[in-house]
Amino acid sequence: TWQVPGGRWNEPEQAIRDLQACFDARLATEEAAPYQLLADALKALKKDGELVGRLEELRAADPDNPWLAYFLAETYFEAKRLDQAEKLYRELAAKKPAVIGYHNLVQIYRRGDRYGDLVTVLGDAVGKLGTLDPLASKGKTLAEDGELVRGVVEAARKQIKADPKSVPYQARLAVGLLAADAKQWDTAGEFFDLAIKSQPDQAAKVLLTWGLGLLLKEENARAVKVLQRGIDEKALPADDPTFPFYLAGALELAGQTGPALAAARKAVELAERRLSGPQAKEAREELPRYLNRVAWILYHAKRYDEAIKAYEQLLVKFGNEYGSGEIRGAVRETRLVLSNIAVLTSNLPAAEEWLEQVLDEFPDDASALNDLGYLWADQGKHLDRACRMIRRALEREPDNAAYRDSLGWVLFRKGKVAEALHELEKAAAKESDPTVLEHLGDAYRAAGQAEKAKEAWRKAAEAYRQTHEEQKATKVEEKIKGLGIRD
Repeated sequence: TWQVPGGRWNEPEQAIRDLQACFDARLATEEAAPYQLLADALKALKKDGELVGRLEELRAADPDNPWLAYFLAETYFEAKRLDQAEKLYRELAAKKPAVIGYHNLVQIYRRGDRYGDLVTVLGDAVGKLGTLDPLASKGKTLAEDGELVRGVVEAARKQIKADPKSVPYQARLAVGLLAADAKQWDTAGEFFDLAIKSQPDQAAKVLLTWGLGLLLKEENARAVKVLQRGIDEKALPADDPTFPFYLAGALELAGQTGPALAAARKAVELAERRLSGPQAKEAREELPRYLNRVAWILYHAKRYDEAIKAYEQLLVKFGNEYGSGEIRGAVRETRLVLSNIAVLTSNLPAAEEWLEQVLDEFPDDASALNDLGYLWADQGKHLDRACRMIRRALEREPDNAAYRDSLGWVLFRKGKVAEALHELEKAAAKESDPTVLEHLGDAYRAAGQAEKAKEAWRKAAEAYRQTHEEQKATKVEEKIKGLGIRD
């Protein structure tokens, strides 16, 4: 950490002299803190107006210092000297790109409705950052600014019509991403197609970006079409399993289990062919991922017996391979899923055994610690040990609402109702999961707070119905009736 020699924080004039000595010796090159300290010292002396001039002098003497340049550019920006800020940010974007530069250029162009320039800077940002996400302002994404989206799209269309070369691949991709973020699917498709047209060798990247983006937004049917296009148009070599793998997931999420299994098995077939190739070791490490997709589809489709067989086959192949971290991670994940299936099929001894196997290899695994502790708590056994395990899980992930609920539930089972309520209220504040709400209602009832119990259970029943868990909703509603409280 950079510090002023002598640390004279309460002597701004001396601090400035010490800073200048560091600047003259070129010692302040690792971060922006020295320049912020200079600004603070000048402010303390009520000489704020000198800051820009001093920074300009420093930059003239040290023109290759990016920290200084960005601090000066931001000072221009905050002082609304936007022409100077823009010029310096553009210069820096070409030499030493940074998120703050792109972010403030976007703000400058947006204020001036300079949509053509926005097309350019968004393209440059996507090329350097890979995404538009860091350009959000005050928690608001670019796509939430409807006027910005409209202006950028119209400007890009006009520029492409007038001179296609004026809007290169990255800019077209950026407009597609912006439109997709705004859920303007047809417009997004238009610009993704234009990106592919301008640079056909990037077709696979564009189609994957497009398809996976649709999946993240739960536009599963649209994702299927885009990912299938990657196969049909041979965007990747015929022996590459990438598109079949992602297509399988999209098909299952779109409710097409049969085609999803066919695509997943095709991906496995292609992945297995690579085992005899020049990258055999890497192919071996990646294979569990493809096998897992087949098993996951069966699991998601609630074909549990088949899913268990598929996951167990994965363990037969890789359970005793300890030379790869990737393979051990896949084995761990497989055992966790098998435990979950065992819970869903009411085979609690098997659920516990799978979790214990995870903990045998990964004794500090937060997920396994929590899940096994919760299973024991729910059955009212090994409560002290369960409580310790869940607390260990929470130490690793203190913001995990599910783990917080588990702690509240085990405390409830131990008869510590007040402590349980404290934890369950915190869990419910973070996560409106129906199980959390049901547990909270149980604790309120035990604490003699019937009205609060009723309200928590009412919310739990509604949440259960939203997830189509009718039996659980009915069970909770019976609890409400048992309170004997009339509306």
